[in-house]
Amino acid sequence: PIEAAPNKNGDKLLRPLRKTPSIPDILQDNNNGWTPMTLNTKTMLFFSVLMGLLVLVLAAISLYSFRQFSLYTAEHHARSVAETIKVGLTESMVNGTIAKRPQFLDRLTGVPGVQNVRLIRGPAVIKQFGPGLAQERQTDGTDSQVISRGEASFKVLEKDGEPIFRAIIPYVATAQGTPNCLQCHAVSHDTVLGAVSIDIPLGDVKRQALTATAMVSLTVFLAALLALLLLRRQLRPLVETACAVKTVVTQAIGGAFHGRIEQRTSDEVGEIAVQLNRLMEFLDGG
Repeated sequence: PIEAAPNKNGDKLLRPLRKTPSIPDILQDNNNGWTPMTLNTKTMLFFSVLMGLLVLVLAAISLYSFRQFSLYTAEHHARSVAETIKVGLTESMVNGTIAKRPQFLDRLTGVPGVQNVRLIRGPAVIKQFGPGLAQERQTDGTDSQVISRGEASFKVLEKDGEPIFRAIIPYVATAQGTPNCLQCHAVSHDTVLGAVSIDIPLGDVKRQALTATAMVSLTVFLAALLALLLLRRQLRPLVETACAVKTVVTQAIGGAFHGRIEQRTSDEVGEIAVQLNRLMEFLDGG
């Protein structure tokens, strides 16, 4: 819409009508009634969330790594104990002292890192030498599975509120070595003679892993906090310059061109302040 407006000579000129702002326009200009987040707030919030996720991911990776390393170490420790027991039992059979094997196993239980040791007789040994002691019988499906398949079993269990690593390792008859299994046992090569069940406590390892993970997480958290403080310091000139630009431009829209911006840095942000000050001086002088 347009209207007729007289000029200095009395002639009427056409000019657009000034639009009266409506309520929706006012609300829209006012950002729908809420204050938008500043650049500093959005940047700090983004990097805070990012650093928090980084700490959580590193903590999870550390726990997983410690757990895998603990299981790997426990498995190799169990295999070493199993080989030691095998050598001890072989020597006991050769020297005729196999009846004293319970005392030998009890002494092994007192070795640091070993909580319990139990022998399990296989069908071939039972057939040749009898069922043996009561504690040498198969107690569950895992024992039977190891004896029947000849494959070791490794599990993490809870016992009295503490985690333990239970390894059940089979003893397979072989002709290697002197003396060897076939000299004492009337079995064929690769026959499963029995197995040994070894319990290794993991409580101390678990506590050490949690302590190490906590220290790593705390170190990363402090480093992230320091990085956020440095980032905030780097963003301060940009944020303050942006606020000053907003104020000066708002004043200029109202017809006041006397506003100036303080140059806080010598980089691109400072160059913006210098150039905008020149523009304001030009407008103020015109």
